[in-house]
Amino acid sequence: MCLPPSIRAVAIVLTACAVLMSASGCGGGTTKQKGGLTIAQRLERARKEKTPENQARELVKVARLQFKSQDRSGAVKTLGDARRLIPADGEPTVCGPRFVEIAALFSEMGEKSPAKDVLGKARTLADAVVDPIAKAALLADIAAVQGSKTAGLGDLAAARRTIADARVAAESVEERFQAKALAAIATGCLAAGLDAEAGQLVATLEESARALEQARPRVESLVAAANVHTRRNDAAAAKALLDEAATTARGIEGHENRAYALVSVAVATNASGNRKAAVSLLAEAEKSAGKVGDADAQANVAAKVRAAQAEIDKRK
Repeated sequence: MCLPPSIRAVAIVLTACAVLMSASGCGGGTTKQKGGLTIAQRLERARKEKTPENQARELVKVARLQFKSQDRSGAVKTLGDARRLIPADGEPTVCGPRFVEIAALFSEMGEKSPAKDVLGKARTLADAVVDPIAKAALLADIAAVQGSKTAGLGDLAAARRTIADARVAAESVEERFQAKALAAIATGCLAAGLDAEAGQLVATLEESARALEQARPRVESLVAAANVHTRRNDAAAAKALLDEAATTARGIEGHENRAYALVSVAVATNASGNRKAAVSLLAEAEKSAGKVGDADAQANVAAKVRAAQAEIDKRK
């Protein structure tokens, strides 16, 4: 049947509106997401979480889905609700990273003012973190959002100041554990666009790794440096360090420490893109784990090997 022109025009407009509402997440958030729930249902479930921190965590996830569904205004509102649930004087190691996550998403959405405000709250909390490794890592994450031009505030000067504070925190870490802090800072530098600073840090990492007398900490430090090279897309440098770390790990006399060291090399090797070599290293780690004398220690290291294998299979 042929419709009159005026009715056909109305039908076309209504159809177009329906399509736009579906794409933008309007009309009650009926767009289905992975897992079979609509955004509106996910939002309702998030608000029913038992603690404010858990509510905030889930609301951030919903806000990200809303933004991907082109419902920018809904995402901004949901993210604002998440921000208000987190106490500015809460536990620094819990609330600080959550503030950073919220600030990063605000920045990604182009909401620079609230991003800067939330990042300021994270920065204040970072000063209250007691553990120097956790403090350095939190400061590095803050710097990443401050400096990134594509997914952050593009404020390199602020990022440099925050990285300087992170390095001060890292200096108070015991030498054998310092690699973890330095690697986190180097990664933050890369995300912030501070490539020169990242290069200096990875050089320091390599130098400090080779100065360590104990083999397992030396392996873990070499792995940390290799991970930074992987993130810098320097495959040759990463491979050289991982080969050195693997050789060092195989030379460890204690079965337990050798197994743990081989697992750390395997995980980093897989992250660099060499799955075959990673699987081989895990097989070596499994053999060493089987030779650990203490039953509890053997169970723990075997669980570590299985977890690493599961992660490799998952990434495949």
